[in-house]
Amino acid sequence: MEGYDKAEAMAWMEAHFDKKACPVLAKRLPEVLSLAIDGDFAYMEKAGVLEGKSYYDDDDAFEFLTERLGKELGAQNDAAMDAVEDFVDQYMELQQAFMEEKGLLGWD
Repeated sequence: MEGYDKAEAMAWMEAHFDKKACPVLAKRLPEVLSLAIDGDFAYMEKAGVLEGKSYYDDDDAFEFLTERLGKELGAQNDAAMDAVEDFVDQYMELQQAFMEEKGLLGWD
């Protein structure tokens, strides 16, 4: 995505992330944010969002990211998956806020 800087996004999200709401994964925040951003862009590529062929579907993206991060982080039980879901929920809100602040989102 033109104009998107992953390092800048990560720094912005780290500064705004509510670590108390997701204490387990907050300990690995830089690593997990990097995985989430990569997963988000993989979702957008797979769904055709980056090429303008479709719109970003929050529900589909949440499901895609939760499944992908769960596998990448080795979440093997309900408590671990709950932590992943909590993280993804917050990540998606932060990613949207960052992209809105940078003028990278268009609402058609």
